[in-house]
Amino acid sequence: MSEDKSTPWFELPFYRSMSEQILLLGAPKSVLIANGFVLLLFIVDFNFWYIIPISVLVHFSCIYLSKNDDQFFDCLREYVNKKNYYNT
Repeated sequence: MSEDKSTPWFELPFYRSMSEQILLLGAPKSVLIANGFVLLLFIVDFNFWYIIPISVLVHFSCIYLSKNDDQFFDCLREYVNKKNYYNT
């Protein structure tokens, strides 16, 4: 008789990369791209250089909101697009 030396499924290692969203510079990639696009738009089109500190503050606030919940902006987007079916 041969012994079965396989590991049961509940003792297998679980990698965090399989369950957590990948963040770029601490914020979700889509939010970072939108922030950079607005920054570039205001600098190139309107020559409004004061947007740089505002954009940095927005980025740090996105990092703060994403620190506890990686899917905060995904949930916010779904909530905004949700229709009110039971509105009285």
